[in-house]
Amino acid sequence: MSFVEKKDHWEYARSFLETHAETFGQLSGGNRAHQLPVPKPLPQQLAAVRGDRTIILALHYPPPRSPGYLTSTGDATDATTRLLASAVNKAFQEHHLRFAQTFDVIGDLYDGPHDFKVDGRDFNFETHFFDKLSPEEQRAWWETKVGTLIGIIVDEIVQRGRKGADVLAMGVLPRKWWPELLAAAVPLAREQARRILGLTYLPPYDIAYPSTSGGQLPPLTPDEETGRAPSCGDIEIQHPCGALSFMSLDQRARLDAGLQWLHRHILGDSHVVYFRRLTPKFGDYSEAERRRAQADAKAREGGFEGQLPDELDRPPTEEEE
Repeated sequence: MSFVEKKDHWEYARSFLETHAETFGQLSGGNRAHQLPVPKPLPQQLAAVRGDRTIILALHYPPPRSPGYLTSTGDATDATTRLLASAVNKAFQEHHLRFAQTFDVIGDLYDGPHDFKVDGRDFNFETHFFDKLSPEEQRAWWETKVGTLIGIIVDEIVQRGRKGADVLAMGVLPRKWWPELLAAAVPLAREQARRILGLTYLPPYDIAYPSTSGGQLPPLTPDEETGRAPSCGDIEIQHPCGALSFMSLDQRARLDAGLQWLHRHILGDSHVVYFRRLTPKFGDYSEAERRRAQADAKAREGGFEGQLPDELDRPPTEEEE
């Protein structure tokens, strides 16, 4: 399959990105959407082995006062992205990469900066934004958001010959929304790319996520008392912001493994162990130990007597992450 590189890295996505930014601004009361950055090229040695897949970081929302995804030199601008950049660079022996060299696409569900708290509760894309929109406004947001992904995928196929995307969706809502958004965009993008390239067949482009069932993410450690592992989504990776506070050792291992999978082609024999080696505020507990401690604390607060409740044997909510 042939492809043609344009002068603008986001040649086909540009108009979609502008339309969605305008829509988001209207729906958010004037908030300004972060611009999709242009990734920086890898060193020649790594570019030769990086493969033909788009690397996507799928997040929730930028933090308050965030100036954008990148500094002028291509480095990360907030705690979350700096942690991700550090994790990758710690794994390398011979290279130091700018954050802009470690992904092709980065995006948030809520496209602009927002305060961490709303009326004392963690900001939530659904509760504090999407659910407050009218059906017509929700449709406008969805259609323009999917449109940006259509344009991005078309550029990745037509300009760069990509054959699929590897996606790291971190946090409860990113794991829920990004797969649906990408699934809606891919068929339309493939058809548009086919027409642009003058093909008689649809160019390949699939979406992949690291998973426990696929062997890319380690399962959670079983509870010593019950012998059962806590419930965990197949592609569950918690948001990096919890790694320094209450994220369990099991979940930090899954975050390392997710980054290892995402950058497997350029990492080679190097291994990501950054998050497992962090010292979180509340100690190195397994997920089972963490949930049992939560249940124990809840029982004590409520004057509960007898066997501890098992209600926390479930994936954490967005606020708990």
